[in-house]
Order: sequence, then C-alpha cells, then structure tokens
Amino acid sequence: DVERSRGLGDVYKRQIYDSKCIVDLSPDGKIVYFTDTTEHGTRGLFSYDLDTHEVVEVASNPKYDLFSIGFEPGEDGTLYFSDKNGTLIGFNDNSVIPKMVWVDAHFASIQKSLDSYLPKGFINVIADWDFDETKFIVLAYNDVEFGNYYVFDTEKKSLVPLGKKRPKVGKTFCGKQIGLLIPLRDGKEMMVFLRFPAGVDVAKNLPTVVMFPGDLYSKNSWGNYPADQLLAKNGYAVLDLNPRGTSGYGREYFEEGLIDGGRRIVEDLEDALSYLIKAGTIDPDRLCLQGRYLSSYFCLQTLAENPDLFRSSIIINPISDYADFYTEFKRRYESRKRWSIFETALEGNDESLKDIFDINSIVKGVETPVFILEKDAGLFGMYAWEQYASELNKMLKKKGVESILVSNNSDRLDYDAVKYDGWAKDYEVMIDFLKKTMPVGVE
Repeated sequence: DVERSRGLGDVYKRQIYDSKCIVDLSPDGKIVYFTDTTEHGTRGLFSYDLDTHEVVEVASNPKYDLFSIGFEPGEDGTLYFSDKNGTLIGFNDNSVIPKMVWVDAHFASIQKSLDSYLPKGFINVIADWDFDETKFIVLAYNDVEFGNYYVFDTEKKSLVPLGKKRPKVGKTFCGKQIGLLIPLRDGKEMMVFLRFPAGVDVAKNLPTVVMFPGDLYSKNSWGNYPADQLLAKNGYAVLDLNPRGTSGYGREYFEEGLIDGGRRIVEDLEDALSYLIKAGTIDPDRLCLQGRYLSSYFCLQTLAENPDLFRSSIIINPISDYADFYTEFKRRYESRKRWSIFETALEGNDESLKDIFDINSIVKGVETPVFILEKDAGLFGMYAWEQYASELNKMLKKKGVESILVSNNSDRLDYDAVKYDGWAKDYEVMIDFLKKTMPVGVE
C-alpha cells in the first residue's frame, strides 16, 4: 500500500538525507513521487513507475533542497496534476523564496503572464483551475500582505479581483523581509531572513530578536508569520537563522551541525551577528536570542559563551534533560531513528547524552535575563514540557539569573509559574519583558 501524504508538511519534518519520503501518487495510481538525496547531496523530486520500476529524477537544485518542510499559507499542495490526463504539471518550490515550478508548458506560460500582469513584489500562486484549464484562481501575496484572490480567464484575457485573503486583517504590522547570505568562518554561507520593524525601511542599528530554528531537522523560512508580526508591531526586527544542522541546504550542511555536540551551530550564529553588527544592520546593544524545543540548548550555550552580547533571551518549550527527552521520544517514535543530533552525538562516544548536553553546566555560565514560555503541552504526544520548563526556571533562579516562567496550561500546573489561559496573554507578557530588557521607544 502507498500512503498518500499530499499537503502534510509534517512528512518533511521527518525526512533525513538517507531516507526516501513519499510525496504523492499520480491520479491513476501508477506513479509514486518521492523525495530522495541527489548526487549533489540535496533533496530532489523523483518518480517511480510501479509497472516498469523505472526511477526518474524530476527536479533538483544543486544548492537547496526542493522539499524540506512546510508550505506558505495559501499554497494548497505539494504536487499538481492535470485534470485532463492526470500528468504531473508542477510543484511548489519553497527552497528560498516560495515559487511555483511548472513542468507543463501551458501552465508555465500562464505563470509568466500572471507575473507580468500583477504588481511586482508579489508571489502569484495558481490555487485552482477549471477542467478546461482556461480559468484560474490566483492568490497574489507577499511578505507584508496576506494577499488578494483573482480570476484569470485566458480566453477573455481578463484578470478580475475576487476578494482579499483575511479581509478583516488587511495588511499585517510587519515591515519588509529580505534574505541575506552571510559568509561564515570556513568559507561557506548561511541563508538568513531579516524582518524589519513596522514602519522602518532602512536596515540600520535595528533592535533585533535573533531566532534559532525550533528543531535541527527544520529551517527558518521566508514568510508572513504571527510571531514576526507581533515583534515587528512593537518595534523589533526579527533575524531568522539557518545554521549548520538545519535541513534545506543539503546533506553536508546538515551533518556538519551534528558533530562536536553542535559546535558549528553556535559558531554560525556568532559569525552572522558579527557580520551584521559590522555592517551596521543590527544594534549590538539591543539583541535578544530566542530558542525553542531542541534549539533551547544552543540558545543557552550561546548565552553562556557570549555573556555580554544579548540583553535578554526567550526560550519556548525548553528541554532541561535531553537524555530523558530522547529516551521518551525514541520510545514513542522508534521509526524516526537518526532524526536529530542525538544519534550522531552518541556514535563512538562513551559519554551519555546527559553529559554531552549538560544543561546544568551550561546554565552556570548564563547571566542574561530569560523569559520561558511553556505551551503546546501535548507536542509529540509528550507532556514533559511543563516539567522541563519548571526545572530550567529553577536552575536559572538558583544561579541568580532573572527568569520568568509563563504557561497557558494552567489546568495541569502545580509549580511556580505565571498562569494564563490564552496565547495572546502569554505573548503580551513576553512583549512587556522585551520592552523592559530591550526598550525600543515604541508604545
């Protein structure tokens, strides 16, 4: 049996460079489309004919994985097939800036026409079409606007507005977002995305929240995200990092982040901040570091090794005991072996995970105020997040570090935490913490 996984972003989070991952099945059930690692070490799209057993590379990029994780809001699938004959006609490419890639000449010409008709600076997504493939519903959006829907009629040569996406919201409170390639100390480059504060057009001395990816198998991407909107509205830039150890940039880039306990992950962050500070882009006196889930360790490690660099830190769903987390996670998801840094760290190493990822030792070097937010208590089917958050909070307070623990899971909490029932209130308290530790003069 072939399990169809169309549109399930979580499938890509599970992929590793030694695995094949089913993306979709052709409408006639004869061809399986899957991702695999190409000769360049990046993830490409392949087809497998169930009758002839022939494998064909459909598309790939020598620098970026074509299929890594997730999709932008408004993009409704991974692969697109013709309603007429069932052949593959295109797919979404989210390797850097989202775009539609059409292997069918007719749809490629439609995309070219749309990109010339609609205003520049928008991503034009062909969301749906009629059976005759002459009328198309199009969503045009960018990094600031959720976008507008149109009906494009190729026979009438007309483009008619259909309505706004999220009309009650309108434009977001974000400034623009740009992608930058940052040179690293070993000659490689890291892709980062810089979100400007609302109303700011020039990247100069920006008060900045620096974000690690949440998990080492994921990446920070271009997009219009609620957390960005909230921070931008309150005067903060957002710098989304993609250090070694994140997917999306090929096998070598991913695996380099797994060695030496993730040493290069911290080094890549240091290189990026050094580069942007020297360029005058970000303010060295107004930096906040955010980590979440697995990256909470590297967040704390960076704070310990750079005690004077950050004014504050935000950690969402921290992990205080990696050995406990790994044991529980592996028990629940045995099929996901080698999904993260843990397996590599243990290879040929007599130390335990608790020794390798020793949070207690790391915390001893932390001096920066820390805001801890515990939410999504059922993530991964696990309910240890509240315990981890509480333990980290106690470690920091014992060290004498200013630490605030906030949770919206008040029905289960019995430890010392500020308890709220709604995420909106959680983030309101977080913004208050930021303004106290890293003021920007925005009320």
